Amino acid sequence: MKCAVSDFDRTFYVDSRVSPRNLKAVRAWQSAGNWFVIATGRNEASLRQLLDEYGVKPDALILNNGAVILDREWRELFCKPIGKETAMEVLRYLHGLDGDGSGVSLRHYKVNVLSGAGTTTQKPCSGDLTIDEAGGLEEIVQIHRRRPDEAIYGSCAGI
Repeated sequence: MKCAVSDFDRTFYVDSRVSPRNLKAVRAWQSAGNWFVIATGRNEASLRQLLDEYGVKPDALILNNGAVILDREWRELFCKPIGKETAMEVLRYLHGLDGDGSGVSLRHYKVNVLSGAGTTTQKPCSGDLTIDEAGGLEEIVQIHRRRPDEAIYGSCAGI
C-alpha cells in the first residue's frame, strides 16, 4: 500500500471545483488499495460539504494545518487546541491591527472575530463575535486572517 497526500485548495480543488481528471485519478489510486489523504488549512465543516458533493472519501484528513486529524469516517484521531490564554493573546493582538477581523476555527466549525471597528474581511461562516465574546470560545484549533485580496496571511495551529 502507498499513500498520496494532497493539499485541497488550488491543488485538488482548483477554480472552485474538483476536476473529472482529479476524481478519476483518486478513484483509481484508492481502487488499487492505496490511501488518499487530504492535508489542508480548512476546517471540517468547510471541507465535508465539498467532498460529499464530489463523492470523494479520503482515507484520512489532516485539517486546520495539522491541529485536527480524522479517519475516513470523520472520526477524530487527533485534536490539539491552542491554549485559551495563548489564543486570546493572539486574538487581542490581531484585533488592534486594522479592520480585517480574524477567523477562528473551533473543532467543528468556524466563527469570525470582528475588528475593533466592528468589521471583517473574513469569509462568512457560522457567525461573528466581538473580541469580548471570543473569550468564551473553547477548543480553538486555528486562528487566521484573510486580506481583501483573498490571501490568508497568518495562520496559527495548535501543534
